[in-house]
Amino acid sequence: MSSGQSRSPARTVFIRDVITITTVGYGEVMPLNPQEIVFGSLFIISSIFIVGYAISVITEYLISKNLGRFREKTVLKKLKSMKDHIIVCG
Repeated sequence: MSSGQSRSPARTVFIRDVITITTVGYGEVMPLNPQEIVFGSLFIISSIFIVGYAISVITEYLISKNLGRFREKTVLKKLKSMKDHIIVCG
């Protein structure tokens, strides 16, 4: 591989690790210069954080919505079971 010979071994290992761990798995069609390598690595890593954040926000929304319904049903069930009670609010 001619592009790997111009890079330091540590940089090559880092690039291959990023590609493998993130499961992007693309092969280099042409030799990349150092700026392209840094951009690609940062793009892959930032994409993972963005997608992870989006998933967490959506999950939190769905769970809070369902949890609110569950609490409402529980309170209504308790209120229906009460007879001859006085509820003081304030």
